[in-house]
Amino acid sequence: MELDLLVVNGRLCTEQAPPVPGVIGVREGRIAVAAETADGLDARELIDARGRLVMPGMIDPHIHIGHGAPHASEFWTEGCSAVVGGVTTMLTYYRRDPFNYLDLVPELIRAGEANSPIDFSVHLPMFTRENLAEMPAYHQRFGTIGFKFFPGIKGADAAVMTALPHTGPMRGIDDPFVLDGMRGVAAIPGALTLYHAENPELNHAAAERVKKEGRADLRAWCDSRPADGEAHSVRDGIWWQRLTGAALYIVHLSSAVALEAVLEERRRGARGPL
Repeated sequence: MELDLLVVNGRLCTEQAPPVPGVIGVREGRIAVAAETADGLDARELIDARGRLVMPGMIDPHIHIGHGAPHASEFWTEGCSAVVGGVTTMLTYYRRDPFNYLDLVPELIRAGEANSPIDFSVHLPMFTRENLAEMPAYHQRFGTIGFKFFPGIKGADAAVMTALPHTGPMRGIDDPFVLDGMRGVAAIPGALTLYHAENPELNHAAAERVKKEGRADLRAWCDSRPADGEAHSVRDGIWWQRLTGAALYIVHLSSAVALEAVLEERRRGARGPL
């Protein structure tokens, strides 16, 4: 069999068994052969993986391309950093004011295809009523299945806190918006509600306390985002999941008390959250 690439002398890792000696053959960017020996195989390129493990590339499901530099350049820099660590697919959360995704996402995909050294896909945060109405179109045109909601972004200071040079500010949303959005997620096969759990009122009060104390250390940052606020928001998301039936994925869970809220719901037999 004629292959583009042959990886020999490595130990192959699978989820079914401990690593075993073997070879991997690649053709047109896909694994075409996994065999014990290279007998009968030929390739234009050969990699000797002696002394190494050969394993599938990892998927990083949560990155933010374009938050530190223009999207095109970060596809390259972050993609290169990812592949060094064995990550071969990244899923980026894309937002850019004014959130007209039907126009913006094709531009993003072109930038990724031109600059990313690894595979990528796109999650979309929801900020406008137009976004909610267009969710089926995002799924049909771009294959999007991850729709993110920020219940912790509210109030006059939201734009100041979230503005970045290459994305612009986020927009505050309210509880009816999240509930309607999750109804939209439930109507899309395989879609996920990506839920950023925070309570803006509790955050604001905690941040004001930290400021009055004159604190600016890392612990002050943690104290300005109290765990009880995360847990409160998690329970809101769980309740809306019960009402809508939308699959719920609570992203970057960060506290024991919020985790306990998730585990409690799982003990009730819920299919989410994750």
